[in-house]
Amino acid sequence: MALDFSGQNLRGRNFKGRQDLAGANFSYADIRGANFTNANLRGVNFSYAKAGLQRRWVIGLVLVSFLFSGLSGFLWAINGFLVSLIFSSSGESQIVGWVVLIILIAFLFIIIRQGITVSFGAVAFALVFAFAFAVVGTFAFALVFAFALVFAFAFAGALAFAFAVVGTFAVALAFAGAIAIAGTFAGAIAIAVAGAIAGAIAVAGAGPFAVAFAGAFAGTGTLFSIYISWRAMKGDEKHSLVRNIAIAFAATGGTSFRGADLTGADFTQATLKSTDLRNTILICSRWHQAKMLDRVRPGSTYLQNPQVRQLLDYRTGTG
Repeated sequence: MALDFSGQNLRGRNFKGRQDLAGANFSYADIRGANFTNANLRGVNFSYAKAGLQRRWVIGLVLVSFLFSGLSGFLWAINGFLVSLIFSSSGESQIVGWVVLIILIAFLFIIIRQGITVSFGAVAFALVFAFAFAVVGTFAFALVFAFALVFAFAFAGALAFAFAVVGTFAVALAFAGAIAIAGTFAGAIAIAVAGAIAGAIAVAGAGPFAVAFAGAFAGTGTLFSIYISWRAMKGDEKHSLVRNIAIAFAATGGTSFRGADLTGADFTQATLKSTDLRNTILICSRWHQAKMLDRVRPGSTYLQNPQVRQLLDYRTGTG
């Protein structure tokens, strides 16, 4: 006789590897955080079920996102301080400032036009290029070392920027309400600016001008990260890396069907945000009006294709 879990609170329950779940009824059940890894779920009814993250995991995502935002602001502040060297009375410092500014402008331009993956490749190439010059001795060692340091800070700032975007976007995926998403972004901005001020003060000999300049620079970088996250949420293919990492991040601790056999399973009007569906068998599974299919971690299944997800929703809903 098939098991009946309909309408039950199954948050965090462990069904890993169970083979006696074929034909079970999980309709209207709360399966947030439940683990169905490698389970036999052939013909299971998940209609109107609610998958996703438990509250404590959502809080954890918020904290990690804010941590990345603070780190991003700190490193953007250092970059801002280096750019402020343009106004220094020292000729060498002015050169360093201009180099940083040119690198960062190029980096942001490449992100907008080509996407974040290409921009990381460009920064890495620039870093290798600087060290190559140091080896052949084309420039004075001190100046080349300064340039290499600039490239390193630019790359570190870019990396922290990516993590901040991923973290903020992941929290946006974890939450359902627009107000909560806006609040998360506002908190990320506030912490990034706090990190910027801390970074500026931490720089040896930073005066009021350097602090203000670094804070403004970090604030601009944070706003730019929000723009990138918004484009990723809209499905911009240039920023697919950000979206994919964010979805994987947001699915951590969520409902897991990884490796499960979902042949003939029914997900009609189920809520599936932050759900891991990697390596699952999805033959003849029903997805009619399933909610938030674009927020699952699909792996190599057919759900990775946006057109297929739309087709499943608007037609028969059977894959």
